[in-house]
Amino acid sequence: MKNAVILLLLLSITHAFSQKKDKPQEYPWDIAHTLYTSDSTGIADLAYGSDKSGIAFVRQDGTAEKELAIPGCSFGMGKWKGNILCFYTDNFENKLRKEVHAVLVDAKTKTIISDKLIYTNPTNNQLEFSIGNDKDGNFGCLLVRISEYKGNPGRTIGGSENKKLQNTTALTAIFLSDQLEPTLKQLSSAAVGGQFFNNFIDSKGQLIIVSYAADQLVAEKFDKNGQLLKKLAAPVDYFQTDFDWDDSFRGQLDPENDNLLSFSMAHLPKRGRKSHLSLFVFDFATGQIPLQESTELNKDYFRQFKDNPDLVKAKHFKMVENLKPDNIIFWKDKLIVFNEIRYNYSASYSNGSSGATRFDSEGVIVSFYDKQYHLVHQLFLDRYYECFFNIGRGLSYCLRDGKILAFGNELAHVASYGSFCYVIDPETYQLERKLPEWGEAPRMAPVDINHIFWFRNSIITSHEASTEFFGYHTHNYLVKVDY
Repeated sequence: MKNAVILLLLLSITHAFSQKKDKPQEYPWDIAHTLYTSDSTGIADLAYGSDKSGIAFVRQDGTAEKELAIPGCSFGMGKWKGNILCFYTDNFENKLRKEVHAVLVDAKTKTIISDKLIYTNPTNNQLEFSIGNDKDGNFGCLLVRISEYKGNPGRTIGGSENKKLQNTTALTAIFLSDQLEPTLKQLSSAAVGGQFFNNFIDSKGQLIIVSYAADQLVAEKFDKNGQLLKKLAAPVDYFQTDFDWDDSFRGQLDPENDNLLSFSMAHLPKRGRKSHLSLFVFDFATGQIPLQESTELNKDYFRQFKDNPDLVKAKHFKMVENLKPDNIIFWKDKLIVFNEIRYNYSASYSNGSSGATRFDSEGVIVSFYDKQYHLVHQLFLDRYYECFFNIGRGLSYCLRDGKILAFGNELAHVASYGSFCYVIDPETYQLERKLPEWGEAPRMAPVDINHIFWFRNSIITSHEASTEFFGYHTHNYLVKVDY
């Protein structure tokens, strides 16, 4: 217990005692979302603590060129006819949200052009939002979901309250005209009365919603008028948990075929304690679901990997019962699925007390399916990572020149992080592991994997950390990595 306490203190105070000459520039914000404006520039949606937000223009040399304040709690953005749309609500997450605004930003002058109210909450229930952008980041629509939760959530909520936030009582799609005038479409979706999982926008601007309702995983496609075009459903044994700490869902539209959607989920059944890993492919053109597989992550599942000759040199694959979806890639005639061992736990001590929650991730299993969705090969990306706050798990992926690049964090030493990058050839299944330069960011600040910029000639990694002495303070470091 003594060692654990010392480690937690080190995690909290490292930034106060680090030598400033070894640090790159610090930024007082976290990145909430990213958007590419070219192959060498991008925009970061920023959160400054708990009561301020904005955006920053980021260049491939790792500098934040300019910051703009957003007059509310921003929650997403998208490209819009050569400019940038940002969305914000009037209250931050601990209060009831009543208004939604759209801000148009001139991408050249980096100034705000207009700010319009586009939605007013007609209820006393909390709102949840999901931005619908296509694969290139172009804005399609905004989904506004009225949850079951009434009133102000407050700063902390319990499991039953969180379930109410996950459940949906009404769903509205907001489309914008050239003048940013909103058109609201009430959607008759299975998500209403069920649990919303995700949404996607195809190249035609059509909306796809994935949800869980009546013991089924449901995929629905709507046109721009909010009319249902196609509904597909597959049975799934799913138990709704209080909190999904491990981010257990992934989905992907085929960039070459808008009618193909793959969706993967890790979930507990309604009865039983062993997690299941399920994978689906929905074909809206044929109205079929050509791939439906669900596997219980038990000892038999572990044995089949233990006997795999490609796993001989890998060390961190013993806890496959904690596999979670991490990414899905459609590549030529292959479907490539990445599943990561991801879990969290709190150490228990002899006096009955618990230590701080630890967020862990281990190896990644890469599964290749042919065009008939038969499993043809698997690769194993070895690593181990642990952090005392829930950031930095998973990998960041990029398709570049016929190769898949997979970048992630690992625990190099106690409370000291490093990074790695696997280079995967999807044609030959060859695998190469590289160690990128960490840069001058503190080793105690892991890379925020969800918000990496993959520019054409460099990667910009965002390293997040915080201190809590004398109030909460955010520290962010942008580091340029060549590849």
